[in-house]
Amino acid sequence: MKKQLEKLREVLSHCSYKMIMGLFIVFTFSMSFMTLVFKTTVKGRNEHAILSLQPLYILVGVVFVFLVLYVLRNVLEKISIKHMSIILSLIYLILGSILIFTIDAPVRADAGAVFKAMNEFSVGNYSALQHGKYLSYYPHQLGLVLYESLLGIISKNPTFFYYINLIQVILTNIFLAKSVELYTEKNSLQAKYALLLGFMFLPQLFFIRFLYGEIPGQFFLVLALYLISLYIKKTKWAYALAGALALSVGILLRSNYLIALIACVLSLLILSLREKNFRHLIAIAMIVIAYVIGGKGVNAYYRHVSGINYGKGIPKIMWITMGMQNGSRAEGWYNSYSLKTYLSLNQDEEKSKEAAKKDMKIRLEKFKNDPAYALNFYGNKIATTWTDPTFMSLWSGAHGGMKNTYHSSFIKSLYQDKVTRNYRILEFIMSSFNIFIALMAFIYSIIMIKKKDISFMALFAMLFMIGGFFFHILWETKAQYVATYYYFFILFAYPLTLSKSK
Repeated sequence: MKKQLEKLREVLSHCSYKMIMGLFIVFTFSMSFMTLVFKTTVKGRNEHAILSLQPLYILVGVVFVFLVLYVLRNVLEKISIKHMSIILSLIYLILGSILIFTIDAPVRADAGAVFKAMNEFSVGNYSALQHGKYLSYYPHQLGLVLYESLLGIISKNPTFFYYINLIQVILTNIFLAKSVELYTEKNSLQAKYALLLGFMFLPQLFFIRFLYGEIPGQFFLVLALYLISLYIKKTKWAYALAGALALSVGILLRSNYLIALIACVLSLLILSLREKNFRHLIAIAMIVIAYVIGGKGVNAYYRHVSGINYGKGIPKIMWITMGMQNGSRAEGWYNSYSLKTYLSLNQDEEKSKEAAKKDMKIRLEKFKNDPAYALNFYGNKIATTWTDPTFMSLWSGAHGGMKNTYHSSFIKSLYQDKVTRNYRILEFIMSSFNIFIALMAFIYSIIMIKKKDISFMALFAMLFMIGGFFFHILWETKAQYVATYYYFFILFAYPLTLSKSK
């Protein structure tokens, strides 16, 4: 019996690894191909996603990125990560400050609604939770409201929040590099490349002007990865607990990061099977308990202080149905279906679920009867989601469709409604970088398929990215939502990354 269990453990461990690696190879190849062939541009107030072919000369940009990074290798080998971190952080502080002070723009749309609720809550006004108000539709945003309320104790000036975002971007890149160091060695070349590539991923720089949880959510996600990796390396429960809490905060800020929790749990389970060390099950319990307590705790707190017994908001199935529909933006993109239907049914959650199921059946029947249409629909949905090199980071921050004031002609040219020459240059640079890291990740995955096992960090990143890919095929989508998944390509963008694991 013992031998049979041991054999089963080995089979499960081997099969799970091979399956993940196989999926990751397909995923990285798909991303490499799509970003090399297509690009999506989102401009103007209507947020229309325009899919077009990449210019052939994008190959020159990709080769140039490779040559620059290759030439920098000798420099990276001589400089310490500490000095790199200082230099790159200062550059980001300067660039971030330019973005913050050269644009006067209100906090708008959903981010503006959350920011307004934070200000109202601070003076005891909880009307945003009442029936027919923003947070009664989207109570999952309360984690972000609480986060901003805590920061609001210091200052409620948007500029303060932009700088918090900027600092978190810098720390995210540093913690990613420190995570790589745990699996290689101090000041390793792999960690230096991870640090450099992190700062080269420009969407996060432009996202500092977007107060909607992307930046703090990503920060706590990477912090959780670092802390749980520390737990694995040093076998100290304090790190596991801290990592569980950080992950819980990340999910409270961006509910889609529940995918990260699933990825983390699966990675720890695979490690338990591989190492025959079931202490990881306790770490898994910590992660799940922290998540449950975090979500229930926030809702219990706001129900108590507001005296309003709000519901669960728009049912989840409505977002899946919306992800199967056409809209003015692109296939499967947000089209207001969920909110309009929910309001038309007087926020009745059960009736809304039934309406969503009925509309879903109509779309499924359409896909079933016209496979070519279904293929085209989901092809466009996937391509427009993943091939915007900016990930809507400029559009989300302060796009020119609003009445904003720009104190720099160059900055204004990036945010204008029309596609300017400067915007095209920036788009070309960001496209070249995105294609490069996807291609390098594909090469990495081919190399690693021969390995019998890989690190927790690599497993987590792979599962998180694959999970995000399938999630946004199913769910309502936008290019803005997938920037964090794409960021994790950095862990695999240098083919030797993690290959010398301790």
